[in-house]
Amino acid sequence: MKYFLIAEAYELWIIVNQGPLIPTKQNAQNETVPKDPSEFVVAYFRMMDKNAKAMKILICGLGPDECNRISPCSNAKQIWNALQTTHEGTNQIELRKEEPKKEKALVLRVSEEDESEYDDPDLAMFAKFKRFMKNSKSASKRETSGKHK
Repeated sequence: MKYFLIAEAYELWIIVNQGPLIPTKQNAQNETVPKDPSEFVVAYFRMMDKNAKAMKILICGLGPDECNRISPCSNAKQIWNALQTTHEGTNQIELRKEEPKKEKALVLRVSEEDESEYDDPDLAMFAKFKRFMKNSKSASKRETSGKHK
Protein backbone atom coordinates (compact mmCIF):
# COMPACT_ATOMS: atom_id res chain seq x y z
CA MET A 1 0.00 0.00 0.00
CA LYS A 2 2.89 2.34 0.82
CA TYR A 3 4.35 2.00 -2.65
CA PHE A 4 0.98 2.35 -4.30
CA LEU A 5 0.42 5.66 -2.50
CA ILE A 6 3.93 6.85 -3.36
CA ALA A 7 3.38 5.95 -7.01
CA GLU A 8 0.21 8.03 -7.09
CA ALA A 9 1.86 11.04 -5.44
CA TYR A 10 4.59 11.13 -2.82
CA GLU A 11 2.57 13.74 -0.91
CA LEU A 12 -0.08 11.09 -0.24
CA TRP A 13 2.40 8.94 1.67
CA ILE A 14 3.56 11.98 3.66
CA ILE A 15 -0.07 12.74 4.60
CA VAL A 16 -0.65 9.12 5.65
CA ASN A 17 2.45 9.22 7.88
CA GLN A 18 2.23 12.75 9.27
CA GLY A 19 -1.45 13.55 9.08
CA PRO A 20 -3.48 15.90 6.91
CA LEU A 21 -2.55 19.50 6.32
CA ILE A 22 -5.40 21.39 7.97
CA PRO A 23 -5.56 25.18 7.56
CA THR A 24 -5.39 26.78 11.01
CA LYS A 25 -5.41 30.25 12.54
CA GLN A 26 -4.87 31.89 15.94
CA ASN A 27 -8.06 32.85 17.75
CA ALA A 28 -8.54 35.69 20.27
CA GLN A 29 -7.24 33.50 23.13
CA ASN A 30 -4.06 32.84 21.09
CA GLU A 31 -5.04 29.20 20.50
CA THR A 32 -4.49 27.44 17.21
CA VAL A 33 -7.84 26.44 15.73
CA PRO A 34 -8.96 25.16 12.31
CA LYS A 35 -9.98 27.86 9.86
CA ASP A 36 -13.61 28.17 8.86
CA PRO A 37 -14.21 26.83 5.31
CA SER A 38 -15.35 30.31 4.29
CA GLU A 39 -11.74 31.45 4.88
CA PHE A 40 -10.23 28.81 2.60
CA VAL A 41 -8.24 29.72 -0.47
CA VAL A 42 -7.56 27.42 -3.45
CA ALA A 43 -4.28 26.15 -1.93
CA TYR A 44 -6.12 24.94 1.20
CA PHE A 45 -8.56 22.95 -0.90
CA ARG A 46 -5.67 21.32 -2.77
CA MET A 47 -4.07 20.32 0.55
CA MET A 48 -7.31 18.81 1.76
CA ASP A 49 -7.87 17.04 -1.55
CA LYS A 50 -4.62 15.12 -0.99
CA ASN A 51 -5.95 13.75 2.31
CA ALA A 52 -9.24 12.78 0.65
CA LYS A 53 -7.38 11.03 -2.19
CA ALA A 54 -5.18 9.10 0.30
CA MET A 55 -8.30 8.09 2.26
CA LYS A 56 -10.00 6.90 -0.94
CA ILE A 57 -7.01 4.76 -1.91
CA LEU A 58 -6.81 3.20 1.55
CA ILE A 59 -10.55 2.53 1.76
CA CYS A 60 -10.82 1.05 -1.76
CA GLY A 61 -8.46 -1.75 -0.79
CA LEU A 62 -10.56 -2.84 2.21
CA GLY A 63 -13.26 -5.40 2.74
CA PRO A 64 -16.54 -4.70 4.56
CA ASP A 65 -15.20 -5.69 8.00
CA GLU A 66 -12.27 -3.30 7.78
CA CYS A 67 -14.50 -0.52 6.43
CA ASN A 68 -16.66 -0.80 9.52
CA ARG A 69 -13.56 -0.75 11.71
CA ILE A 70 -12.18 2.45 10.19
CA SER A 71 -15.50 4.28 9.78
CA PRO A 72 -14.86 6.59 12.78
CA CYS A 73 -11.54 7.74 11.25
CA SER A 74 -11.58 11.28 9.83
CA ASN A 75 -8.26 11.34 7.97
CA ALA A 76 -5.79 9.09 6.16
CA LYS A 77 -3.35 8.92 9.08
CA GLN A 78 -6.06 7.62 11.45
CA ILE A 79 -7.09 5.00 8.88
CA TRP A 80 -3.48 3.90 8.40
CA ASN A 81 -2.90 3.66 12.17
CA ALA A 82 -6.09 1.62 12.64
CA LEU A 83 -5.09 -0.77 9.85
CA GLN A 84 -1.56 -1.14 11.22
CA THR A 85 -2.89 -1.93 14.68
CA THR A 86 -5.35 -4.45 13.31
CA HIS A 87 -3.04 -6.24 10.90
CA GLU A 88 0.42 -5.87 12.38
CA GLY A 89 -0.28 -5.58 16.09
CA THR A 90 2.30 -3.91 18.27
CA ASN A 91 6.02 -3.46 17.67
CA GLN A 92 6.77 -6.08 20.31
CA ILE A 93 7.10 -9.57 18.85
CA GLU A 94 7.22 -12.81 20.83
CA LEU A 95 9.52 -15.22 18.89
CA ARG A 96 8.92 -18.92 19.41
CA LYS A 97 11.21 -21.62 18.11
CA GLU A 98 9.51 -24.75 16.95
CA GLU A 99 11.26 -28.06 17.10
CA PRO A 100 11.55 -29.68 13.70
CA LYS A 101 9.19 -32.60 13.32
CA LYS A 102 10.74 -35.99 12.77
CA GLU A 103 9.31 -37.60 9.71
CA LYS A 104 8.82 -41.31 9.43
CA ALA A 105 9.52 -42.96 6.12
CA LEU A 106 7.71 -45.99 4.85
CA VAL A 107 9.87 -48.48 3.03
CA LEU A 108 8.46 -51.50 1.24
CA ARG A 109 10.67 -54.45 0.55
CA VAL A 110 10.17 -56.30 -2.66
CA SER A 111 11.54 -59.71 -3.23
CA GLU A 112 11.44 -61.77 -6.37
CA GLU A 113 9.94 -64.68 -4.42
CA ASP A 114 6.74 -62.66 -3.94
CA GLU A 115 6.24 -62.27 -7.67
CA SER A 116 6.99 -65.85 -8.63
CA GLU A 117 4.53 -67.23 -6.07
CA TYR A 118 1.52 -66.30 -8.22
CA ASP A 119 1.04 -66.52 -11.96
CA ASP A 120 -1.58 -63.76 -11.99
CA PRO A 121 0.01 -60.30 -11.39
CA ASP A 122 -3.17 -59.10 -9.65
CA LEU A 123 -3.00 -61.96 -7.16
CA ALA A 124 0.69 -61.25 -6.56
CA MET A 125 -0.12 -57.59 -5.86
CA PHE A 126 -2.96 -58.58 -3.52
CA ALA A 127 -0.63 -60.93 -1.60
CA LYS A 128 1.94 -58.15 -1.24
CA PHE A 129 -0.73 -55.79 0.03
CA LYS A 130 -2.01 -58.36 2.52
CA ARG A 131 1.52 -58.91 3.89
CA PHE A 132 2.05 -55.15 4.05
CA MET A 133 -1.12 -54.64 6.09
CA LYS A 134 -0.18 -57.49 8.42
CA ASN A 135 3.32 -56.05 8.94
CA SER A 136 2.04 -52.51 9.48
CA LYS A 137 -0.43 -53.69 12.15
CA SER A 138 2.28 -55.51 14.05
CA ALA A 139 4.61 -52.49 13.72
CA SER A 140 1.96 -50.16 15.17
CA LYS A 141 1.40 -52.56 18.08
CA ARG A 142 5.13 -52.51 18.82
CA GLU A 143 5.18 -48.71 18.78
CA THR A 144 2.22 -48.42 21.15
CA SER A 145 3.54 -51.01 23.57
CA GLY A 146 6.92 -49.22 23.65
CA LYS A 147 5.26 -45.90 24.55
CA HIS A 148 3.49 -47.35 27.61
CA LYS A 149 6.71 -48.59 29.12
